[in-house]
Amino acid sequence: MKIAPRDIASLLAKPSPSYLCYFFHGPDIGQMRERALTISKKIVPDLDDPFQSVALRGEDVKQDPARLVDEVSSLAVFGDERLIRVRGSGTELLDGVKLAVPLLEKGTRLIIEATDTTTKHAIVKFCDGEKQVASIGCYADEDRDIGQLARDIFAKDNITISQEGLALMISRLGGDRLASRSEIEKLAIMAGPNGTLSLDEIEEALGDSSAQAIDLFMKSVLMGDVSLLAKMLEKAKQEDIAPIAIMRQLATTFRQIYEITSWMDKGEAAASAAGKLRPPLHFKSKPLITATASRLKMPVAFAHWQRLVEMERELKSGMISEPYTHLGQGLLGLCLRLRVKRR
Repeated sequence: MKIAPRDIASLLAKPSPSYLCYFFHGPDIGQMRERALTISKKIVPDLDDPFQSVALRGEDVKQDPARLVDEVSSLAVFGDERLIRVRGSGTELLDGVKLAVPLLEKGTRLIIEATDTTTKHAIVKFCDGEKQVASIGCYADEDRDIGQLARDIFAKDNITISQEGLALMISRLGGDRLASRSEIEKLAIMAGPNGTLSLDEIEEALGDSSAQAIDLFMKSVLMGDVSLLAKMLEKAKQEDIAPIAIMRQLATTFRQIYEITSWMDKGEAAASAAGKLRPPLHFKSKPLITATASRLKMPVAFAHWQRLVEMERELKSGMISEPYTHLGQGLLGLCLRLRVKRR
């Protein structure tokens, strides 16, 4: 059964006994691993206990689909619940999962991580239609998800962060759950129990090479610099910078540009309008963003922003087979349009 996004958090907090299998799929591997581990530990606290927990590779199931059937049919030695965990691509798991799921009975739980699937994949369609399977999509975190994750982590040590600091942190983090958690936990350690995080501390802590590369993406697009954009696309591939993180930052930048043009449309000067943004623009990017806004009409700025939001949504869907190509094509068109505006 397909689990609606709004119901995932409550199911992870309190797994339902009606689900004998939890099927995780989608492009965000970090989120998938975290969710699968959360459910696993609620079923079997000690995952290293060989009598209660067994882990299979996708290759194991591909070579011998009956292996998964055998594991599902085995009883727990001491009468407790038994957990079978499987991780692999969707295709190599399909035959084994189709055989095993109908044989599941109470006392045995199956957790599947399908790392190379889209919503159109056969194994996803199968699990979406099985009543005893909780089919959970794992897609890149939205801003609100990252914000909630940070609030939860900071609350444990009573760490204070301003709304501006939280917004800056969110803009610096990508869509991968494990990567975001790691960076947020580093900030929590830096602040210490009952500590406070300032804008400067967050800027310094998260000002890594990926963030700098994303800033250069923004610069290349706003300046209409096609050559720089091409270099940054190649760098993103080499350093495995998530296209969603790049697109999210560009969408945020154009939302800011749109807000500036909205105030300008009411008679505000560009520099004055830019000063009203919260969180405030970084001093390094403020001149370029302000200059770009001054060249655009409000409807045009809005259209650019909405197109970037739509491209981010497309990347998150998991339906894009070549995300870097999709990113490059979308940004090239915008880059060329803005280059015309600079002439």
